[in-house]
Amino acid sequence: MGKLILVLAISSLITFQKSDKNITGTYGSYMDFSWFTELVLNEDLTFQYHDQVELGTSFKYSGTWTIKGKKINLTSNDNNDLRPMPKIWTIKKSRIVSERVKRNGKTRKRIILSYKNGK
Repeated sequence: MGKLILVLAISSLITFQKSDKNITGTYGSYMDFSWFTELVLNEDLTFQYHDQVELGTSFKYSGTWTIKGKKINLTSNDNNDLRPMPKIWTIKKSRIVSERVKRNGKTRKRIILSYKNGK
């Protein structure tokens, strides 16, 4: 009986750790069809970031991502000084929260994206 409890405890710990690190999927914040921010983290450690600020005006970035602890770091060669992409995100339950980004000398608010779907 003691061995069974130990095996169950170890397997549940392994399952928790695996699901805790599986953060791939789509995260987003949607005001309506014309104003949204979306981040897709792929299993192959690539990402797509789409910031649609109004109908017809959007900023798209792609690159690779890494994770260390609760921090997700995005690396992209795409750059736009008008609408810089947050490069560091913090995992908070089913959401990810961006670092503050400076644009034109002003600090932009943090972006909070909720988990939409994934594997």
